[in-house]
Amino acid sequence: MFSGIVEGVGRIKEIAHSKEIITFTIDAFQISQGVKVNDSIAIDGVCLTVIATDGQKLKFNLVPQTLQKSTLGLKSEGDFVNLQRSLGVNDRIDGHFVQGHVDCTAKIIKIEDLGESSEMLFEIPDEFKDLIIQRGSIAIDGISLTVAECFGIQFKVAVIPHTLELTTMKDYKTGGLVNVEFDMIGKYIINTLENWKGVQLQ
Repeated sequence: MFSGIVEGVGRIKEIAHSKEIITFTIDAFQISQGVKVNDSIAIDGVCLTVIATDGQKLKFNLVPQTLQKSTLGLKSEGDFVNLQRSLGVNDRIDGHFVQGHVDCTAKIIKIEDLGESSEMLFEIPDEFKDLIIQRGSIAIDGISLTVAECFGIQFKVAVIPHTLELTTMKDYKTGGLVNVEFDMIGKYIINTLENWKGVQLQ
């Protein structure tokens, strides 16, 4: 479990390919201290398991499902990614509950520079439009954000300077793809309502 408060940015040093699995080696100097094998780390919002450590370098295996569901399959050596360690039992929740289970990717439609801050417009697949609400929480590449506006399959977020400085959002380009995880509370509610359709309550 994560909070969507990114702790640092890491750089992909090596991508190794086998028949089905890809292995990332990431220079994670900002968060690597104390990290050990089997720890969970969110990489651009995707929960991955540390399989090996070498100083500040961490290794992760990515299976086909992860590559298909997220943008990690599009990454190249030298790319930067957002990093966050999993929450401890007594940690503060400064963002919102983020599982690290990406629901879909979204396309960056527009980036509006407002000086120090930015507004960004994204578009999601139609099947997910009911999972987003105005002023609700959303995780984009693992970053906990608030939906400023939503209209159909598009939604807008406002990004403060601090977030731009500390994450990969400063490098976003129109037309690019990002990982999206919707608020899990909303997903549970919709799933429950769908299961109750046609059921007469006593």
